[in-house]
Amino acid sequence: MILSFCLFNTCFSQSKNIETIKGKKISIEQLNTFITNQMDSLNIPGFSLAVINNGKIVHYKNYGVKNLETKEKVNEQTIFELCSVSKPVFAYFVLLQVQKNILDLDKPLYLYYTDSKIDTVKGYYKEVTARMILNHCSGFPNWRKDEDFNNPLFFIAKPGTKYGYSGEGYQYLARVLGKILKKTDLELNDYFQKEVVKPLKIKSMNFTWNKSLQALKAYSHRKGKPTDNSSQGPADWFGAAGSLHSNAHDYAKFLLQVMNKKNKVSQQLVALNTSLPKEPDSLYRSYGFPYKLTNGKVRYFHSGNNGDAKAYTHFYLEEKFGLVVFSNCDNLFSSMFMHKLFALLEEEMTY
Repeated sequence: MILSFCLFNTCFSQSKNIETIKGKKISIEQLNTFITNQMDSLNIPGFSLAVINNGKIVHYKNYGVKNLETKEKVNEQTIFELCSVSKPVFAYFVLLQVQKNILDLDKPLYLYYTDSKIDTVKGYYKEVTARMILNHCSGFPNWRKDEDFNNPLFFIAKPGTKYGYSGEGYQYLARVLGKILKKTDLELNDYFQKEVVKPLKIKSMNFTWNKSLQALKAYSHRKGKPTDNSSQGPADWFGAAGSLHSNAHDYAKFLLQVMNKKNKVSQQLVALNTSLPKEPDSLYRSYGFPYKLTNGKVRYFHSGNNGDAKAYTHFYLEEKFGLVVFSNCDNLFSSMFMHKLFALLEEEMTY
């Protein structure tokens, strides 16, 4: 039996069961009981979950509380920090601009914008392209140290020669895109709403911050204590690498678009880039996601860690199966919560 619900002005099929990638059926009642029991025993404050089966969102729920001290409960509109799970969404946004010939993946970015925040001594800045940044082989570090914030960003490798995960690269690309489009960070987020959020009928997904989001956001937690429910970085900062705020249901809508084989941008987002350096485990990346062979199938995935908030998603393109998980705490993985959830869902834990 399938019940139809309308959440956030968008309908989806809420089944009485979900199905694992191996075909086992788990009742929603069993899933909810398992999650709430584990959250209570492992001190997980809040949790947002969406499950995709056969190309449909069959389960979505926000569990727990926004704040362990006030005990304010989450609701269907509660939003979470997406951490680095923001990156695939930004990559999709970038590829939309490539499709419109606004940006060339292989044109050195300095030709669009010479960034004073980038080191120019070795001349490496002239080699960096959008393709390298999306594939994490730009030569930039992940993040510069706080004490180096006002200094030029130095390269740690020659661009295009080796894999090196980099949030700084994503921020550089966001600055370039803003210059090309002649938009401030806030205006770039408005453009993102027009290009991605509205077409996918997403209710709430923002890279920049506004005061209305604070009432919706779950407090992040560190060692069982709430920290804050404010912006991730400056409020007017377009944090392409990790400042997106949303919930599992809206992110699942994005995954449905990614799994749409009729969409050229989605196909480009998940195509494996065999001409660029592999990751350390000798696997290639796509522009949006790394992948691993699990359960004998190709699993695209991405994780996120903002310290006091964690995020994770994965999907199987051919099987149209997906999972989205956001939490407002530092112990989603260290508590073994995710390991136990994966065991229930018959998934291999590779993170």
